[in-house]
Amino acid sequence: MTVTGAGSAWNGSGSFFVGNEGTGTLTISAGGAVSNGFGSVGENVEGTGTATAMPGA
Repeated sequence: MTVTGAGSAWNGSGSFFVGNEGTGTLTISAGGAVSNGFGSVGENVEGTGTATAMPGA
């Protein structure tokens, strides 16, 4: 998942997982935003998650 650009957002009230039981990538850049009730990256032993946040331009 990529969230990029000023005003771009991924908003939720539940949970989100990046690489919970597999491989996942989350990239937030150029003023993008992510907001959820709970988030996890690579939580389980089978999971590999990567989250990268880059400053806005």
